[in-house]
Amino acid sequence: MLLLPFSWLYAFGVWLRNFPYDRGWIRPRRLSVPVVSVGNLSAGGTGKTPVVIFLAKLYQSAGKRVGILTRGYGRETREPQILSGNAEDATPEQIGDEPFLILTELKKIGLAVDKKRERGAAKLLAKMPVDVFILDDGFQYRRLFKECEIVVLDATRPFDNGRLIPAGLLREPPRALARASLLWLTRVNRAAEPEKTRTWLRRFSPKPVVQSFHAPVGLWSIDRKRQMPLEKLSGLEAIAFCAIGNPESFRQDLQDLGVRLRAFRAFPDHHVFTTADIENLKILATNRKVKYILCTEKDAVKVSNGDDRFYFLKISIQIVGDYQILLDLLPGLR
Repeated sequence: MLLLPFSWLYAFGVWLRNFPYDRGWIRPRRLSVPVVSVGNLSAGGTGKTPVVIFLAKLYQSAGKRVGILTRGYGRETREPQILSGNAEDATPEQIGDEPFLILTELKKIGLAVDKKRERGAAKLLAKMPVDVFILDDGFQYRRLFKECEIVVLDATRPFDNGRLIPAGLLREPPRALARASLLWLTRVNRAAEPEKTRTWLRRFSPKPVVQSFHAPVGLWSIDRKRQMPLEKLSGLEAIAFCAIGNPESFRQDLQDLGVRLRAFRAFPDHHVFTTADIENLKILATNRKVKYILCTEKDAVKVSNGDDRFYFLKISIQIVGDYQILLDLLPGLR
């Protein structure tokens, strides 16, 4: 309650930023190729990055050349980074942990890391041909025109406590969903009443809803050279750590797979792991007498000094229900 006045100030700032766009006084810049925006209403923890990767792979499977536009939140450098290749051309410190994960997962993809996404798009287009841009974390970025505006919501807590930052996690009020082209509900397998959540969302937006869940695929070693299938995880004793927006979702994934967690450490979202952090985790594993130290794939790209005990849980997006809704809305797919 003490933070509510600051949330009201934040809300006023959001309204002030959106007002000229809502009135049409400022027109977003339209690029020469379609832009698909993937964003969220809350500050992290919705599973946005796996959705970006899923969409990029979908376009690539259709033979389309994809460019990713991102701010690169949490990176240590401010200079724009224009990349066309793979993860060997950059580091998480240069471009941010989520863009680095995207670059690791998507081979031969263009990536523009720039606070001004339209500038990054122009530079990437000058370097390589692009058929479609995917704008990462783009819902609040209104300077670019988007042919498709996807808002990702966690089905287990779509609006958190309903309050804006800092009293809650919302970056905009729920009525902002009226701008969306498509609402994407993640973790529907964990939601108590997913259909009730969909009905509630219609109060704010009549747009189509896609439902999905994060399906674990297996454990991979940090160097990505060894794999452990899911069937071997039941009864596996381990400690785990993560630095994501919703750490409990990761803990629950491991427990659902039958992993016996002897300790769990949650760091702040986008935390940069120091040598001391990793050494402390190794000591903790030794003290708890376990052979495995588990993390998410997003965390794995930042663990440079882990040993052969470190593994990450790889997940994939699984669509629930009508997949055609998504295919019909995505521009330039066919």
